[in-house]
Amino acid sequence: LSLTFTVPGYDGVELCPGGGDKEVLIDNVDEYVELLPRVVLSDSVLPALRAMREGLSKVLPLSSLCVICPEELQTMFASDESLSDWSPTALLQAFKFEHGYTSSSPVARLLANVLSSLPIQSKRKFVSFCTGCPRLPVGGFRALKPGFTVVKKEESTKAPVELQLPSVMTCANYLKLPEYKSEEVLRERLLVAISEGEGSFHLS
Repeated sequence: LSLTFTVPGYDGVELCPGGGDKEVLIDNVDEYVELLPRVVLSDSVLPALRAMREGLSKVLPLSSLCVICPEELQTMFASDESLSDWSPTALLQAFKFEHGYTSSSPVARLLANVLSSLPIQSKRKFVSFCTGCPRLPVGGFRALKPGFTVVKKEESTKAPVELQLPSVMTCANYLKLPEYKSEEVLRERLLVAISEGEGSFHLS
């Protein structure tokens, strides 16, 4: 795989001491798979969570939050505002197209049209499928780090393109999209992928 014990896309972020010099091999891949989500999803956000907890406790007693359910807190701190402006033009400007696609590729326009017409719940599923989180940061797709990238999915099977599904590299905000020819096929294949992939965290 040519991987080291670092966060993919962030070679300076080591998963363990000396991780930049430690290769991922068949006998230590289990350790890598255990460390990567812990560092990305837990260790990296703990300082921010502790600071938020400390700041919030200065405004109101944390014990008073027990009357609010998690869903209400999520609505207060992470609204769906970033899901509202999904016009095709805004999406094409926010997305980065590489490796076979540009913003003027026909499939890029098809993707933007399909995404802009999705209901809020499906938009959440799409964002979760691609990034691992159902909500975008303040600033939407433009604020994602690394940036949201759409690339051409090379044919890995002999199945016709219209039967292939999009795939993702969740930790890199990376969507691999087959070169569909119609909006209907793209919509149907995308909805299958985001439904079947719900709750998954994909390295590839």
